[in-house]
Amino acid sequence: QKAPIEEITSAEMCCSECEADPACGAWTWGKQRNIVGLSDLCFLKELDEGEVPIRLQRREVISGLPSQQVKKHGVRASMRVAEQVERYGNYTQEVPQGVLANETCLGSLSVTGYGYGNVSIYALPGPAAGQVDVLEGDWLVPHLNSRAYFADRCRHPELGMGPQFANLKLLGKTIRYTTDLSGAGCGCNAELRLVAAAPDDIDKENSDFRVDLQGGNQYAWSSQLHVKRDWIGISTGYGGGEGDWNGKRDWTGSDFGPGGNCIDTSKPFDVAVSFHTDSDGVMDAMEVTLSQFGKAKTLFARLDDYAYQGKNGIRALSKALEVGLTPSISYSAADDLSWLDGLGKDGKGPCVKDVPEACPNTVRFYGFSVEPIHKRGPNFVLRKNYSSPLFGAPLSSLAHDTVMQAVGGLLDKAGSPQPSVSGGVGTADTTSKITVV
Repeated sequence: QKAPIEEITSAEMCCSECEADPACGAWTWGKQRNIVGLSDLCFLKELDEGEVPIRLQRREVISGLPSQQVKKHGVRASMRVAEQVERYGNYTQEVPQGVLANETCLGSLSVTGYGYGNVSIYALPGPAAGQVDVLEGDWLVPHLNSRAYFADRCRHPELGMGPQFANLKLLGKTIRYTTDLSGAGCGCNAELRLVAAAPDDIDKENSDFRVDLQGGNQYAWSSQLHVKRDWIGISTGYGGGEGDWNGKRDWTGSDFGPGGNCIDTSKPFDVAVSFHTDSDGVMDAMEVTLSQFGKAKTLFARLDDYAYQGKNGIRALSKALEVGLTPSISYSAADDLSWLDGLGKDGKGPCVKDVPEACPNTVRFYGFSVEPIHKRGPNFVLRKNYSSPLFGAPLSSLAHDTVMQAVGGLLDKAGSPQPSVSGGVGTADTTSKITVV
């Protein structure tokens, strides 16, 4: 029997701890109050092969067996890290090399439907900052500890002129993109926000009007709205919580996660965030839809009720969106992301432990577009050269891109025109004679 786990405030949390530990065969939680060495402790027990635990009635504890169908995460990743450190002396995670002031302008990224169809990318400089890659003008690849902003014009601050940040006015519109979080487990957080850009003062930026389109990893997702000085805001998605509170439960771990019924996070998936307005053009809701090629079911969530200090937070955010907010992408790792992926008191969250050491060096975003609500999307990203590797492996190994490559081949053979392309992003030509199901 292992040493007991402290600060476990419910039987559900204790059960989840057991479900996350591959060696756990049974669990016991200290239910009785004010008993040293028992109260709010979780005891995990290993069982020999074929051993069946003896059933006893004790009012001061609750015991049980791990479910064979529920998966919790964090322990296995921690074991893998410890095993590699023991074997090789370190873990294969890159150390941020820093971003110099003259390395902040990274090139152009395609964003269909905005301005001339592209934006510049400005990376936040600093001695501990991670790099951000813009690949083939379509893929945005943040490394650990990085932050970058969309800009209409990027100029190096050392020249005395800072970047001119992009202001996306999204009232009545949908922003779409594809994200790839594969490998990013408990303790990793890939974020895409709309902010009143203030990269020289992150605390100010965080406390201003803010829309978090995405905060997440393979196991958890959060979309949030924040008005000025409201750090907590309102949120939707799945995951989070600690001993005395529960996080988001709009979806489940069966819906969203590796091998998920709706979103299999071991593969890329599409995100659409819509900002609906009333008859006066004022925002009345934000809707989030996650979908994936090959999956019949989508995940949907809506935020339309937000009060802060007696005021309507949705209407307040509407004014900020009317002026325009700047997309900001970041990727980080931490050992205290319980707000995002924690178990919660009900034990229904995904992660029993955050393991930042196991976070992959990069995540990916691509296929950005802005369009009126209800227009069908998303736009497809086409490789310029499928024979060249991207992210260390041919991107055509992704199901989405394999299909697009096959469609392109069919169109070539039929002598039909290829999908029209602007800045590397194309939509299928509706005049084509070929129908692909």
